[in-house]
Amino acid sequence: MKLKDFNKYSINSVNSTTYHYQQLIISFGFISLFSITFPLITIVYWITNLLDQNSFKYTLLNESKRPYADGVKNIGKWELALKLLVIISIFTNCGIFIFTTNCLHFLSSFSKIVTFFTSTYMFLIIYFVFEYLIAERDDNIKVGEFIKREKYLKEKMVMLLKSKELYSK
Repeated sequence: MKLKDFNKYSINSVNSTTYHYQQLIISFGFISLFSITFPLITIVYWITNLLDQNSFKYTLLNESKRPYADGVKNIGKWELALKLLVIISIFTNCGIFIFTTNCLHFLSSFSKIVTFFTSTYMFLIIYFVFEYLIAERDDNIKVGEFIKREKYLKEKMVMLLKSKELYSK
């Protein structure tokens, strides 16, 4: 068998999830920044995201080697990107609603600017309150207790395996 024939049948490996994170961030950005102009985009995104997940799942299961799982604490820099997108989307959605829709046509330009700043600050306060309330906290986690429990469970498993070996003889 020639090398080029062998490569034709080889299985690809999945090197990184960076591309998939980029796609999710870009889609989230479009939805959060411009969903006020076309609200049905959320449903369209949901359907395309389901299709993308299923195609990625098929690729992982059938057309690639098993990827190596890196243990990480969180999503890293992508979290900062998502938070920045949310903050920017507050400004863009308030601006689009106040300055381009006909709902506030009776307001003067100065009143629209005041309404823009008050509404953006109100939504920013709501965002930061929710971020504080939902924030990940390590206050209640005691690492020593987890290590003790893991050690106890390992000892229990060793004792269980030894007892099974004794009964099987």
